[in-house]
Amino acid sequence: MSKIRNNKGMFKLAALFLFFISMIIFSQSLLTTNAPIKANESGESAAARNQFGLDYGEVGVSKTATPVDGMVNQWDVTLRVEARHSFPPPAAEVVLIVDTSGSMSEGDRMPKAKEAAKSFVEQLLQDNYLHKISLITYDSTVTTHNFSTGQWVGASNRTELINTIEALDYTREGTTFTQAALKEATNIIKTATSNSRNIVLVSDGVPTISYAPKSPYNSLSGMEAFNQDFYPGKNAYQTVQTIPEDKFDYSVRYGFGKTYLSIGESPIFVPSTNSDDVLFGNHANSAIAEATISKDIDKSAGEKLITNIYTIGLDLDKQISVDGLVASEIIRTSKEVMEKVASSPDKSYDATPDDLEEILMGIAGEFVGNVKVANVTDPMGTGFTVNGTVTDTNASQGTVTVSGSAGLQTIAWDIGEMLNPISNDPDEDIMYAELTYRVDGNNDVLGVLDGNGLAETNGPTILDYTDAFDVDHSVDFKVPKVKPTIVRLKKELYDEDDQEITGSTEEFDVAYGNDQYTVDDTFKVKADGQFIETVHPWQTDTEYNVAESLTSSQKYSVSIDINGVPTSGSTAIFEFLSGTGDYDDVEIIVKNRMVSKGLNIRQVVLNPNGELVIPSRAFYNAVIDSSTATLNLTSGSTTLNTPAEVNESLFTKYKLSIENREAAIKIDDLVPEYYELHGYILTKDSLDISNKHISSNTADLVTTNGAVLTYDIDTAEYWLTMFIEPKLGTDSGGQSEDSPRPYSWDYEVNKFGTP
Repeated sequence: MSKIRNNKGMFKLAALFLFFISMIIFSQSLLTTNAPIKANESGESAAARNQFGLDYGEVGVSKTATPVDGMVNQWDVTLRVEARHSFPPPAAEVVLIVDTSGSMSEGDRMPKAKEAAKSFVEQLLQDNYLHKISLITYDSTVTTHNFSTGQWVGASNRTELINTIEALDYTREGTTFTQAALKEATNIIKTATSNSRNIVLVSDGVPTISYAPKSPYNSLSGMEAFNQDFYPGKNAYQTVQTIPEDKFDYSVRYGFGKTYLSIGESPIFVPSTNSDDVLFGNHANSAIAEATISKDIDKSAGEKLITNIYTIGLDLDKQISVDGLVASEIIRTSKEVMEKVASSPDKSYDATPDDLEEILMGIAGEFVGNVKVANVTDPMGTGFTVNGTVTDTNASQGTVTVSGSAGLQTIAWDIGEMLNPISNDPDEDIMYAELTYRVDGNNDVLGVLDGNGLAETNGPTILDYTDAFDVDHSVDFKVPKVKPTIVRLKKELYDEDDQEITGSTEEFDVAYGNDQYTVDDTFKVKADGQFIETVHPWQTDTEYNVAESLTSSQKYSVSIDINGVPTSGSTAIFEFLSGTGDYDDVEIIVKNRMVSKGLNIRQVVLNPNGELVIPSRAFYNAVIDSSTATLNLTSGSTTLNTPAEVNESLFTKYKLSIENREAAIKIDDLVPEYYELHGYILTKDSLDISNKHISSNTADLVTTNGAVLTYDIDTAEYWLTMFIEPKLGTDSGGQSEDSPRPYSWDYEVNKFGTP
């Protein structure tokens, strides 16, 4: 029994022990992921903190097209990338080297450098992050700073490091021993334990002292010739950038601390036997050589000791001439040192004091962010072109280039690492990058509209990025669709009876306006039943005039329908009113009608003779434009010739179509036998017709035959009265006769076929 009880006790102890072990493991897991802790601290879920609802290590993308205020067929396209840090991010160790030489006293270099360095520390050493930082400062000597944890500082004692940085100040020495700083940083890196081991160098000048080279690099045989002006006629030689580690004497340094070139004198250098040869030690080249030595050190098979060296040249363009070396040469050398010390050109930066913090935070982003390198390829969609130029200023970070001709453009956005937090929360772990540019719609979009009249602003848009664990990813953006607004133009042609004429080849000139967007909107339109469709930007709240210009030979009336609303005349107006959201298409139909010309004609018999038959009909011959085209017209014939008798009903009315051109019609009265023309009266309207169209109106009476009617765009009709009277002749004595002569035998005709 006792054994059984003892066994039970053992089981209880074992269970209790396993419980404590599990709690320890669980608590360690909390420290590792920290997800529940962060959610509880912020009082909100991950989804509430960012628009994509990102979990740790995730990346989200979006792309939108927003109509431009005050414009039609213009959109602002915005690409946004958000990335949430992995928690914790992969451990990285960084040796931060800060130049504290006397030149850092210039302007606000030192204060800005300290502020940037503190931000860098706060970003890398966030709570529960596994990163470590070591601090080196240097001028003519190198100082490795030690803390309670030694040379490396982690998140738990970041305040120590921040306080040390805050206390930094420049020294009075103007010398910069860059080679020594790089060598010391490399020695510290050798104690690092993470898979990411890095150096960040911040300096405002060229190296001015270095370690002594050994044979043969301290003599003519191991040097290289170069051009110089301060020893005219001399052959100049300088130390090279390829001195190996075992050829430096690290116990001896040389240099005067003024320039990157020092005269090569004994005992360090072996003088040339030729008095025309001058030897120089190039401290800039020694720093580059030291960086090469460090970069070539292997930690293990296939793995280099140093992951990356970052260099930031501060105010390098403000170097001044020293000891015969012109400023431009010193500037060139300063930049060369920074570029060649860095792991690659993209790891080397030119900085001003004001943008130093941004650059350092960008470098920090490579260690804490889930996106280390990111690039977006963004081609324009069919029917869309980039409006204006797109540059780096369009993006929250990174570089932007546009390639290809209009309509075939592609935007390349090199984001780099993610820099900008989505909030001001010091513990914010979601970064974003955003690019906005403007596009215009054009006619090419007409060929790609879907059934809803929508088109994609862009082709396939892709984000390629490398995450914190050096895994490559590719993410597609969802390309937005927009609805272009189309202005449609159609010509309709009608005859004088208002019957539509189809298939006409006659062309008409129609224009839309003359602002920067419509300057080319002039069209040759035919009545072929087809719409001419136009897509391009238009301004809202702007009146656009639709105007048709008829040639002198085009005699038509004009009316213009805008979206079914007719207007008269050769111009009309359409407008896009702002604030209406999507803008409706505009349908313009320009209608032309053949102008029919009116002719009102009658014949009046004056002084009728009872012995002559009074004609009841009159006959005329009309010739158009003196051509062979003729018209045979008739009208009534009457004796009514007083104001009380004359009215419009006495006239025979004609509607003439004269092929749409200006025309002159000559009308001759075919005067019947035994009558002669007395004259005619012609007016363009029927005003006061009872007084004007009588024979007593001698002021308007024309006594010749052949009335000429000239139709033009301003003349719609004519009123014509032809006057005839009996032709009685004279007797043998020359006296006028008052009746027709009787028929003579000469006029007699046998109608029955017999004499």
